Amino acid sequence: INNALASPTGDIYVSYGPHQSYWPVVYIWAAKNGIMSIRFDADTGAIRFYDRRIPRMAHQMVLDKTGALFALQNNWGLEKQFLISFPDEIRVPNLDQMRIELEDPFQRETTPRLLKYDPDKHWLYIVRLGETDEEPALLQVYDLSSKRILLTYPVGLTPTDLVFDEKTIYIANFDSNTIAAVAKADFSVQKIKTGQKPFKLALLNNVLYGLNHNDNSLLALSGEAGMKTYSLPFPGKPDSLFGTGQELIITSHSAEALYLLSFRPADASFSLVHKEGYPYGETTLDTDNSAFYLRGQFGDGIFELNQINQDKKGRLWITDYLSGKLFIISR
Repeated sequence: INNALASPTGDIYVSYGPHQSYWPVVYIWAAKNGIMSIRFDADTGAIRFYDRRIPRMAHQMVLDKTGALFALQNNWGLEKQFLISFPDEIRVPNLDQMRIELEDPFQRETTPRLLKYDPDKHWLYIVRLGETDEEPALLQVYDLSSKRILLTYPVGLTPTDLVFDEKTIYIANFDSNTIAAVAKADFSVQKIKTGQKPFKLALLNNVLYGLNHNDNSLLALSGEAGMKTYSLPFPGKPDSLFGTGQELIITSHSAEALYLLSFRPADASFSLVHKEGYPYGETTLDTDNSAFYLRGQFGDGIFELNQINQDKKGRLWITDYLSGKLFIISR
C-alpha cells in the first residue's frame, strides 16, 4: 500500500501494488496493481470491498468535489504525461476512459511527484521532476471544467511539497533552496530564498511554514513579518509537518531516534511530544541513495517517512515508515 484517502461518503480508497511497474515486460503481466475501495456499513458493521485492477501502480491520489478520483502514474519510456481518473468512484470498466493525457512528454521514470486539488477553482496542481537532477521541475495547472492546461511553469529543482491558500500556490524546491509562490490571479511567480533543502510545507493562520531539512530548522513566512527561522531543539533531519489549527507537529529523525515535536506560534516555543528510540541509521533525503537516483524522497517513491493526520477527537495519528510503527497521540 502506498497511498490512501477518505471519500466524502466515508469510503476509503487504497492504492496498492508490489512495485512501481515502470518496466512492463518485467512487471505488468504479474504485477497486482490496483485501487481498492473499503466501505463500512454503520448499521450492520459489515465491511465491503471493491477492487479495481489497474496496469500501473497509482501514486498520489485526490478526490474532486464531485467525488471523482484522480491519480498520478509512472510512464513506460517516452510518453505524454497523464493522469488516471475514475469519475464514478472506481468502477469505470474502460481503461481508455480513465486516461487524461497532458501535452508534455517525458521519459525519466518515477518522476510524477505531486498532485493536489483546489476545490475553489476546480483545478488540479500537478508537479513532476525534470529529466535530470539539473533540470527544473514543471508545475502544471489543469482546469477540470475546461479540461485544459492553464499554466506550465518550471518552478525549480526537485519539488517536494505543494500547499495553497485562496490567493497563492507554494512549492518547496528542495535542490534550489527556494519556495516558488505562484499567484492564482495572474500566475505571476516569486522565488523566495530558504535555508538548506526546504522539504515540507504547511499553512497555519495565514502563515506559511516550512522545514529546512539540512538546516534542522523551521521557517515561518508572512506578509507582515517577513521570514523568520527557528532552530529545532533536537538533533536530526526534520521530514514531516502538520498544522492542527493551534500548533504545528514536526517529525524529525536522527540516526538513533524519532522526535515528535510541537511548535506553538503564539510564543514561538517547541516542546517534545514523544521520543522513540530506534536504529534508523541514515535517513537524509539529499543523497542519490535511492532508486533511479531521485532526490528528495526515500527509496522507490516514499515522499515522506512519517504521515500525520488528526481525527475528529483531536488525536494525532502518526505513522513511521522505517520502524513500522503507528503512534496515536492524545493531547
